[in-house]
Amino acid sequence: MSKSISDLTEGESTVITSCNNLRLLEHGFVPKTSITVYKKFLGLTCVSLRGAIIACRDKDYQEVSVEEASYQNKISDGKN
Repeated sequence: MSKSISDLTEGESTVITSCNNLRLLEHGFVPKTSITVYKKFLGLTCVSLRGAIIACRDKDYQEVSVEEASYQNKISDGKN
């Protein structure tokens, strides 16, 4: 069983292995792209990729497979 973006926790980073959702492909969710989960809230997940933060339903993210190995990042919210 492969891991999807919706399985990740806030601050976790990994690499996309495949995407079966055309709309997400058009937004840059292509294989070998690094992503970081920025925020999770009520069935939505915000991810950072290619300099953008994109929010989408977890249902849609189920169609994006990611590498099993991932690492935790400290995410800055812009407040010091």
